[in-house]
Amino acid sequence: MADWDAAFLNDRYVDLAIPAIFFVANESEEQMLLSAYFGGDLNAYHGARFFIMRQIGRMIYAIIMFRLACAANPAGLPDDPDMSTMTLRKAGGQMAAGELSLSSYRGQLLYGKALLNEALIDLRSQRFTRSMALLAEG
Repeated sequence: MADWDAAFLNDRYVDLAIPAIFFVANESEEQMLLSAYFGGDLNAYHGARFFIMRQIGRMIYAIIMFRLACAANPAGLPDDPDMSTMTLRKAGGQMAAGELSLSSYRGQLLYGKALLNEALIDLRSQRFTRSMALLAEG
């Protein structure tokens, strides 16, 4: 696939993972996305590669959000207690309710933490272990 934003040939799993980070909420939706893309050729390797790329994407977007927050960090602001429990679902709900804005320091920080938390949850899962083993087999 061509990545028109960066103007180079890109790994198709990157192109699949990026929108999935923001718009795919569960494994059922993930299966619909992958089935639509791969059709009858969908197999366990495709699922494993997509799963790993999605975690990499979450970590990259978390770093971007943290960098934005760092640049906007007001002096002396205490840590937010939501940092340890923030999830994408919770952040999305707060954004939809107008309680959290990605244009603010707090919004950038908490959304970055939500992305990182989701990646860490998945990196500790059995699915991650199985996916890495499948990819190692080639």
